[in-house]
Amino acid sequence: MRVKCVTADCTGGGHVFRTIHASADSVGGHVDFAFGPDNRPAFVYQDFTNGALMLARCAGTACNSVDIDTVAAAAGATNDEYGSAVFRAQGDDPLIGSRWSNTAGDSGVAFHDCSIEPCADSQELVYYQIGNPVGLGSSMALGLDDSPVFSYVDQTNIELRFARCVEVDCSGFRHLEMLDDGDFTLEFDDNTSIGVRLDGRPVIAYQKTLATLPAQTGLYVAECADFQCADVH
Repeated sequence: MRVKCVTADCTGGGHVFRTIHASADSVGGHVDFAFGPDNRPAFVYQDFTNGALMLARCAGTACNSVDIDTVAAAAGATNDEYGSAVFRAQGDDPLIGSRWSNTAGDSGVAFHDCSIEPCADSQELVYYQIGNPVGLGSSMALGLDDSPVFSYVDQTNIELRFARCVEVDCSGFRHLEMLDDGDFTLEFDDNTSIGVRLDGRPVIAYQKTLATLPAQTGLYVAECADFQCADVH
């Protein structure tokens, strides 16, 4: 479902509602969206029924018609979720980050450059572990140099992590940092969101359990001291 406000402050009613993907399956999980340079929205979300990551791109700015594709997952993956969509200033095709897993217990964080045709062939692994779960609540943004940056929870080591691709296509070396290693409750503290300041420093908002009885959750922010996030405030 897409909602278009008819006033700048979204008050007064009369808003326009559009269905993006109608399906007999359970679709729309962990949805994220972004506007391309041409002002056409792109939505990335999970099809809960088959575990696939989906990309819906509006054919026009009014979103009267939509093109829907399945985004590639890692070989053997049975679940692809926590999609994030961003655009480069000069690119009309979305960049997508996601978290994949399979029945063997392998999982990881993936990057998709949908300027590669088709988008189903666009996948690069950013980080993965064999037999151990990682990537919960993954989120992606672009650094000032157009290199993708990621935040996620490592369920194996119970910690918040940051990853940065050194190359803009996420090939080659990736820079990884552990940011917070305390008081996470698996399958509950599953939300992270990353953004980049105008000076290039990533900022990560995330949920984790507070050290209270009874246990409660809180919203935290980690602000990186530099673009590589080697230290946080």
